[in-house]
Amino acid sequence: MQTVCVLLILLPCQVWPVIVDSSILVQGVVGESVSLKADLPQDFEIREIIWKHLTSKEEIVAMSFKGSVETLYRSRFLERIRLLSNFSLEISQLELGDSGTFKALLVGTEGQLLMRTLQLTVYEKVSKPTIRVFISGTDLHHFSGSRCEVFLTCTTQNGSDVSYIWQRKDGVLGNETYSFLDGGKVLRIQLEPSDSQAAFSCTATNPVSQELTAVIPWSNCKGKTDNKVTACEYKYLLFIILPLLILFFSAAITGIIYFMKCSGKKPLKGSENGTEEDGNASSLV
Repeated sequence: MQTVCVLLILLPCQVWPVIVDSSILVQGVVGESVSLKADLPQDFEIREIIWKHLTSKEEIVAMSFKGSVETLYRSRFLERIRLLSNFSLEISQLELGDSGTFKALLVGTEGQLLMRTLQLTVYEKVSKPTIRVFISGTDLHHFSGSRCEVFLTCTTQNGSDVSYIWQRKDGVLGNETYSFLDGGKVLRIQLEPSDSQAAFSCTATNPVSQELTAVIPWSNCKGKTDNKVTACEYKYLLFIILPLLILFFSAAITGIIYFMKCSGKKPLKGSENGTEEDGNASSLV
């Protein structure tokens, strides 16, 4: 309002109504440029324009006064903004923090006032999503080959305001065997043998981009189960072999001790007999 009053001082004393348009939605992409159009009415000859960015306060980002363009205000857009010949505001190297409300106050050569309001939302493009397959703990231990419950998770490294869309390439997801968790990031599904070649895709999307990844989860399901069964078999083998090894070593050690004791007694008896024989021989002499 202060800006309007200052401009009115520079205008003739005649009071002109301020024409305010409804807010216009504009989308931008991180790292790219966007143009906020002034959209001048037909036969509207502009004399001055002020572009402002509304945060906690009104911040002037660019203006043109009597043909002189000024964009050197100390705002977050410093050195990233340019006022075009049609009085539109161009912002380059967009950042997520650039989102917000912009207002353009235009003054005509006859003193008319026109106010434009634009709502800018900056998005980061989504990266290609990654799908990970997790097998239900019950199925890991009791895989019958007829059914497998899996959880598919879909994540992206980059992207703002991302939504996730799951699809089955050879049909439509049914409510009976499918459910969505964590805001659509996780798909819970019951697979049958007939689903062995079924591919499921996750599309990560936002208003400015989308990326897709697909997997065939049945192979992961069976492969994970087989690995688990093999591990269990090794565990059972250890339970059987380990006690046998302990018994074997115990018997071997007992045998060695017994042998050592037995071998130690024989020389002792021999030496005693030898002494007695020597004594007898001496007596005979």
